[in-house]
Amino acid sequence: MHGWWIGPAVLEPERKPPKARCGGPGKCVLCGDTIKWPMPHPEGFPISKCNFCDGVIIWALTIPNPNARTAAKRHEQEKIPFDAVPDDHGVHALTPQQGKPPLCGAMTKVKAMAFRSAGQKTYIRHVKTCPNVVRWPKGKYIVAAREKRS
Repeated sequence: MHGWWIGPAVLEPERKPPKARCGGPGKCVLCGDTIKWPMPHPEGFPISKCNFCDGVIIWALTIPNPNARTAAKRHEQEKIPFDAVPDDHGVHALTPQQGKPPLCGAMTKVKAMAFRSAGQKTYIRHVKTCPNVVRWPKGKYIVAAREKRS
């Protein structure tokens, strides 16, 4: 039943995905039934699709900055897309919240390595892996910055 599960096959849960009448996951080609999206994530994070590459992503909120100058900035949070599959090169940890998107916290590479060795999962921002990043609203600037670094 691989293909619906996001993550390693060994961690695939016993609970099977919702099925169409004909038995296939997703939208059935035979009977036309649509299946409820999003499919479950192993950590319970709500997932969605990238508008530009149809990759599976997790939207996470940044942690508010208590040291910001104004009260409005202290409570400001930004939504950032992450790849749904944990990555060995990721430097962000996602913390689940009840009824809200997860919180993301950035780490240094050394801390992320220690975090992974302790059995935790790290994630990478989708902007680093999206093949169609040029089509993003600020995509040409992202690509130019990447080329400048290398």
